Amino acid sequence: MVCLAFVAFAAAATRHHHADHAAKDKLVARRPGALMCLARGRAHSRDYAALVQRNSGVAQQRWSSAYDHFIFHEGNVLSPHQEYLRHHAPTLRLRFISMERFWNESRAVVAARPLDNRAAWARCPPSDMSRRVSLGYKIMCLFHFGEFLHWFSAYQYVLRIDEDCVLLPGQPDPALEVRGYALAAPSISKPMDFEAFSAGIRDFFGELSASRGGPGRAAFEEWPTVYTNVLWLNTSWALSTGWMYEAVKASGCVLASRWGDAPLWGAALRATGARARTLSLRYYHGSLHAHVGYSPSWSDQLGQLGARLLSLKYHWLGLAAFCAPLAAAFCYHARAAGSAGRG
Repeated sequence: MVCLAFVAFAAAATRHHHADHAAKDKLVARRPGALMCLARGRAHSRDYAALVQRNSGVAQQRWSSAYDHFIFHEGNVLSPHQEYLRHHAPTLRLRFISMERFWNESRAVVAARPLDNRAAWARCPPSDMSRRVSLGYKIMCLFHFGEFLHWFSAYQYVLRIDEDCVLLPGQPDPALEVRGYALAAPSISKPMDFEAFSAGIRDFFGELSASRGGPGRAAFEEWPTVYTNVLWLNTSWALSTGWMYEAVKASGCVLASRWGDAPLWGAALRATGARARTLSLRYYHGSLHAHVGYSPSWSDQLGQLGARLLSLKYHWLGLAAFCAPLAAAFCYHARAAGSAGRG
């Protein structure tokens, strides 16, 4: 009787165990990863047009509901603006995360070690060009190399899509094409960054990698860098590189010499020997006015041109300035053609 009772208990426990794992598997299948971007705070709701367009591009993907959606900011995307953004992307689970403390701590680092103090930055001396880059941009580079990662430890992967990147309709779920890889991006073959923004980076990573039993200085003469405005990361691998992020952060070299997150992720790949591949997502990158992964039709280009003109602060003036020379050229050629015909 005792044996039968034990068998019954074991069977019930096994069913409960399998049911629990089935529920967890279902949860993982429903939310395998997360999407993220870093957004700038704006003065008015209407100034979030680019972010609204980015979110709309994500929302129209069939796989978007399988993801949680994080929008990081410097503490200046106000609550009314968050509700405005949620209203314009009702199908996305938007979560807003303030990084104000991180931004303030990073500013304090530079306040304590002024960039014109070359002795304080002997390892990565700022160049004239890097000093002209805003501190906010440098903090953004540091954030994108690892500060965000601890928010995603419960996810299998994270997909970064910057606020000025708009996916084309009907894009494939990246989770289905990048299994087994540590990182995927539109390009992993860009040349190294300008020397003005790379002071000391080769020696730094050569020594850092060698200290952990990885490749030494010779492996860090040149390496492919990563086009990061759209970036897929396997979070297990990315979190395992946290020691590199902490060393980079402690050095202050991103804030001093503007080491970019693109070469930093490339260095992480080189140091770990991890596998990476290109990402097949097609999108429009607004800041560079670049079409990534496709060649647009004339109608696409005209539509995007019109959207850019209308987004100008003085859009009618911009439209007039653009159209006036075209109209003049058209009239000139029309008159010339008319004169030739009469002749």
